Amino acid sequence: MPRPKTKSKPNTKTKTLDQTANTSTTDGLLLVTCCTSTRTVPPRVRGSDLGAGLTMAQALDKWLELLDADVADITPMQLYRGVGFHTVTKIADLIGKKNVRVLTGGQGLLTLDTKIVPYDFTSNKNHPGNMLEVVNEEPFVIPLWWNMINGALRGSTTPVADLLDNDDTKIVIIALNQFFMKYLHDDMLSARHIDRLRIVVVGKSRSNVPTQLRQQVLQVQKSAVAGTVGNRNDISHRAALLFIRKIIAGDVSVDASVEEHQAILGDLSPGATEHLAQLTPHQVFTRAPDLLKYDAVEVAYQEARRRYGAIGGIIAFRAAWYTQKGSPHAAAEYDSGAASAALEAIRTTLSTRMAKHAGLDSDAVWELTSIFVDLLRREMSDARFNAADLQSWVVAYCRSTDRKEPRGIDNLHKIGQFLVGSHEALGLEKFKSQGGGVLYSLK
Repeated sequence: MPRPKTKSKPNTKTKTLDQTANTSTTDGLLLVTCCTSTRTVPPRVRGSDLGAGLTMAQALDKWLELLDADVADITPMQLYRGVGFHTVTKIADLIGKKNVRVLTGGQGLLTLDTKIVPYDFTSNKNHPGNMLEVVNEEPFVIPLWWNMINGALRGSTTPVADLLDNDDTKIVIIALNQFFMKYLHDDMLSARHIDRLRIVVVGKSRSNVPTQLRQQVLQVQKSAVAGTVGNRNDISHRAALLFIRKIIAGDVSVDASVEEHQAILGDLSPGATEHLAQLTPHQVFTRAPDLLKYDAVEVAYQEARRRYGAIGGIIAFRAAWYTQKGSPHAAAEYDSGAASAALEAIRTTLSTRMAKHAGLDSDAVWELTSIFVDLLRREMSDARFNAADLQSWVVAYCRSTDRKEPRGIDNLHKIGQFLVGSHEALGLEKFKSQGGGVLYSLK
């Protein structure tokens, strides 16, 4: 399929941004930022023109047809405006516009002089005419769309990974808001040189950054950019500008380590009680088995909170405490005769309910799932599986070892619920498959 047509324009003698760039100190530095909604001309192609009831592949084909039928006659420098993009032009002045890339959902990753068709495209569900209204025959998966649109228009499904792995690249600064970061998750993770990433985050939260990439985050204090002109949508641009100016000033070299880069921006790294995700009690005891040496569970709980911040309530912690110590939770003293007599009054009801709603033997399933996960870690570390795969493996393993199958293993719904509630403690990551199902992989 041919790509959008372009108009040729006469050469001018205007001085370019690259001629004034500080290339000596910023050589090998690239910036990836995002497009803006403020534009100089109205769109000639719109995502809302695609209709509805489409798959992602169908939407891509129709979108490419719209672009092919028009003329690519404007560059990002000519099209985008607004306070946020003004900051981008300042950065381009410093590092050279050839070293700036603009993330767009509708036309992929662009250089500042890429000719494009004026367009309107959004996958933000809060905006009218978004792609989630167009693609409703299957889930609209933002990172997958990013791969598809770049493969079709830019010749690579992972353009940011290509930048990172280029021999001339020293660092790639990612300055995006939380929503646009979703496009790049898979792209960044596919790079061989992830260590060249510098993801600018303003404040202490890294929640919008994939777990595997959080060591590449540069955290900038809000107060450091509070005095610069802009709004909350371009705050990451202004933080990137601050960082680049420090490199140009000689405060640090462009190819320094991420720790050295963070040092010139101030220490905002998580402290002893600040973690990126809440730990489960099982994870707490895995990391700190010394907590089991305390005499009282309440003391151990307070110490765990001091070290790891939010870890859930004390009820779950207490249950895990006694499980880990291998001792039952001691009940308070009671009149056993009266208690047994009271139990007899409801024994029939309880027995009937137990027979009707026999649940999953979660302890046995946990043990078997742990074996399964350990096996994958040693032999198939890149494998992705779902609840049905786990069910099949458990049944096959039990039969081959003459082990009794766990109660409830034939109930696929309960296995799915078990994985949803236990995947983090098992060291697994959960994500949606292209078909809309749930898959798990090793962290």
